[in-house]
Amino acid sequence: MSNSSIKPEDVLADNKDHASFNGTIIRKGSIAAFIKNVDLLELDAENPGAMAALKELAPAIVAVGLHKHVTFKNKLVQDLLDREAAIVGDS
Repeated sequence: MSNSSIKPEDVLADNKDHASFNGTIIRKGSIAAFIKNVDLLELDAENPGAMAALKELAPAIVAVGLHKHVTFKNKLVQDLLDREAAIVGDS
């Protein structure tokens, strides 16, 4: 990888559907799925399916480091990521 810029194909080749980041296997689409579940939670704060999906995807979000650069407006989501980062020692 170049240190001047990183393109999507540098992170995940077109013919791959997952990659390992900090020991966590992350499927293609995990970040987008996380965001879409945040959208669902915004529509219905009591959506158990969305919250379960967010909990399942939180390790991927932390493994790629998104939590270090993004603060979520939704306090439930932010708290979830803060807890996950604390568990893996990546706060």
